[in-house]
Amino acid sequence: MLLICFSRNAPVLPPLPLGGELVPVTTVAKGLGFIFDNKLSWREHVKSMVSKASSRLHYLRLLTKQGMSVQDLVQVYLSLIRPVLEYGHVLLVGCSEEQAASIERVQRRALRIISRGGRRSVPTLSSLKERREAAAVSLFKAMLNPEHPLHDLVPAQRQSVTRRSLRNSHNITVPHARTKRLQQSFLYYTIRLYNNLP
Repeated sequence: MLLICFSRNAPVLPPLPLGGELVPVTTVAKGLGFIFDNKLSWREHVKSMVSKASSRLHYLRLLTKQGMSVQDLVQVYLSLIRPVLEYGHVLLVGCSEEQAASIERVQRRALRIISRGGRRSVPTLSSLKERREAAAVSLFKAMLNPEHPLHDLVPAQRQSVTRRSLRNSHNITVPHARTKRLQQSFLYYTIRLYNNLP
């Protein structure tokens, strides 16, 4: 059982029996490939993801030593390592700068291995943050369709709230958020990205 609590003093819960045994209270739980902690931060998930992707860099080193071409090494990175860093990445769109930097470091290390420390030219890849944000905006645009299963999560457009014509036709009202945690969540962060589109 994962107890989610943001206060310093977590409440003491009564024991929860299930099948004659007590369900243990944990600070971290894993589900559908995501690691959730009791503060709903992405710290443990990002740490695990970076560790898993970093361990796969070993394959790049071996293939580089065997003389594989740069294009093939990039394809190995794109098919073997980057998917680990991008699994469910739209949820990480509002992760902390520190977490985003640790994810980005894996890609930079991979490109350094491929280029043999800068001795070979490597094609430029989009940053993982740019890809996360583009995927989040793409999902949000799909959510605007009334037929989308997540459409009910989308707040009202300002055009439907006000009767006047607005300069920016795709302004969505960002609901009030009291905490930074909520402001950095997928929906709030993505609405701001969407509203800032040209």
